[in-house]
Amino acid sequence: MTLVKRNGSLPMIDSLLTDLWDTEKFFGDDFLQRPLLPAVNIKETDKGYEIEMAAPGFKKDDFRVSIEKGMLTVTSERKEENEEKKPNYTRREFFQTNFKRSFSLPEDVNEEKVHAEYKNGVLQLQLNKMAEPAKPVRKVLVE
Repeated sequence: MTLVKRNGSLPMIDSLLTDLWDTEKFFGDDFLQRPLLPAVNIKETDKGYEIEMAAPGFKKDDFRVSIEKGMLTVTSERKEENEEKKPNYTRREFFQTNFKRSFSLPEDVNEEKVHAEYKNGVLQLQLNKMAEPAKPVRKVLVE
């Protein structure tokens, strides 16, 4: 009789369970250090493109929007410092939120006509398309 040693677990299931119960990935430093990026909606219209970026809690002065070499970049940095004093007790809390999102612009965007507005927690960007030059009428000679 031949004895075959068998491992009672399947590697795929072990890996899945390890990932599922590995709280280090969720609560570890990497998770907490990652910047949170705001959600974005991008829509193309006949006249251009509309970008909506959900960023509640910011002020319009917190945003910097720039265009360079066909890239639209939105950055924001917000810092707050709260100090609470009670008898024999002082508590300070620092809060900092920042993000940077970049978008590659289509060739038909007129980089000189970009409008940005921050209202109700949403940064709205309007990017106009360049007007297509009228194609000259070309006559074809009939032989």
